[in-house]
Amino acid sequence: MNCTDIAQLAPLYLSGELDAERKAAFAAHCKTCPACGVELAWRQQLDGRLREAFTSVTPDTSRLDRSVRDAIAAEQGNALRSIPPPVRGTRRWVIAAIGAAAVLLLAGLTYRHLLGSRVPPVFADAALDHQLEVVQQQPRPWTTQTEEILELADKQGVPASDVTALSSGSYQLKAAKLCYLDNRVFLHLVFADGNQQFSIFLRQRYDQSIAGTPREKANGRELYAGKFGSDGVAAFNTETLTAVIVADPSTDAALKVARFAASKL
Repeated sequence: MNCTDIAQLAPLYLSGELDAERKAAFAAHCKTCPACGVELAWRQQLDGRLREAFTSVTPDTSRLDRSVRDAIAAEQGNALRSIPPPVRGTRRWVIAAIGAAAVLLLAGLTYRHLLGSRVPPVFADAALDHQLEVVQQQPRPWTTQTEEILELADKQGVPASDVTALSSGSYQLKAAKLCYLDNRVFLHLVFADGNQQFSIFLRQRYDQSIAGTPREKANGRELYAGKFGSDGVAAFNTETLTAVIVADPSTDAALKVARFAASKL
């Protein structure tokens, strides 16, 4: 069982739906893989918050329900096919879990994006990770030493020289860890530009196209951009890497970082 299997089976493991053989293999992998072990602990914590939130409050979801119905009607049945698979859907559902009443408006916005604008799963996952891990500063096992970050990058097939190139000018590399976006392992790099922090997610290139029509070009790279919740998200491919950038509060902010990153990678 590998890391991709873990990402796909985590919801079934947490709900007790795996058979004994796969449950044992799942647990064994998480004991030997630090990244998957941390991810599983994070999911368990959020599942607990979800149960607590929805058993203690009864939020008014009428506006959200109307929004979903309108979106489905507008798509003439196609919207249902655009909803991500269960594993990714679980991650988006987490948005509503963290204090259900407090984040209900954000949850409604999320569903409008998913059903109306068809936000790419990799964009939604990146924005969610940025919000939880950078903005809300949920506890995570970050690597903060530059040498260790470069070593981690090399292990994931991301050249250390590329990480070093991104940490130039006013952009300071602060921390790094592994995470899942669209059920794939990415290197999550956190940079600071003065008081503003943003995320750059890198991995070996895995797709020819990212998200619909590119917004512009920089250094010959087609830049894609969108909005998810309060964050701007941008992405591009090089010959060897896929890069996803999350910066708040606007798409323009993400595109600014993407232009810089495209000039360095």
